Parts: sequence; structure tokens; C-alpha cells
Amino acid sequence: MRKAAEQWRIGLGALTGTLTTIAILKGPTTFRELTFESRLWVVLALMVAFVFLLAGSWCAMRAALPHLGSTYDSGDDLRRWTDAEATRSVKFLLFAQIFTPLALLFLALGTGISWLDSGESPKTLLAVVLADGSKMCGTAQGIKDGEFDLLLDTKTSQKVHLRFADVRSLTVGKC
Repeated sequence: MRKAAEQWRIGLGALTGTLTTIAILKGPTTFRELTFESRLWVVLALMVAFVFLLAGSWCAMRAALPHLGSTYDSGDDLRRWTDAEATRSVKFLLFAQIFTPLALLFLALGTGISWLDSGESPKTLLAVVLADGSKMCGTAQGIKDGEFDLLLDTKTSQKVHLRFADVRSLTVGKC
């Protein structure tokens, strides 16, 4: 039993170390490319995965190491202690075996979110009605000194330069 618990402890330690190394070395470059919401979900999933990995490692370590500190006056006392230790080790090893797949599940969830994220925040559309009654729809860019650019088509980067004085109304989100 102790040998199996020791193997779990070693495996979980390696997995925890690998997760930490990947998060430190690879994280910042691709992490900045995610949308804000995706970053929050990825951080949450990785934190939960890390907690499960630590809990699983701790349980495996407790299963592998005996609880020392008592003296035994007879062989019966030693036998009772051995039975209690075996039962305790089985319980801790069971918890380690439960926490490991949960950690992997949350690790996969965080990875999946980062892979599936488009990397672009949704743009807020503006419906613009000009003083002459003409209508345009796009995203505002570069607002400065009472003027702004309206990006009409993201594929062709077609922009129109407008002055707020020429705008009769702006409606956010509806085009």
C-alpha cells in the first residue's frame, strides 16, 4: 500500500511541477492574447487544478508516510496500530486518486478555453445618423478633439472620418 501511495506522490509531484513550469514559462506570451473573460476563466480553472494537485499530492504523501510518535506496550497494540495505519493509508490514497482526475479535468478545461478563445474582444457597434439623415454602422476608433473614425468593415479596414458636430444621433449596440 505504501509503495502505491509513494508512486502516486511522485507522479503528482511531477505533474504539479510541470504545470507550474508551463504556467511560468509559456503563460504570459499567449495569455495576453486571450479576451478578458477567457483570461478569468483560464486563471480560475488553473487555480482549481493546482489546488486539486496539491491536495492529491498531500493525500498521497500522508498515505505513503506512517503516523509516528506512539509507543506500543504489546504486540496487540502494534497490530492495532498497523491495522489503523493501513486503513488510514487506503483512505488517503483514495482521496489522492479522486483529486488527480479532478485536477486533470480543470487543467483540460483551462487549456480548452485558451485554445477555443478567438483572442478578439467583441467590438461595440455604433449606429450613426448624420445631420443629413444618412445612416452608418461600425465601430468607433480614435476619438479625439470632437472627431472620430468609424470603422465600417473590419475585413477591408474601410473607415470614415466624422465630426461630432455632423452627427444627429448615436445608438450603441444596434445597427
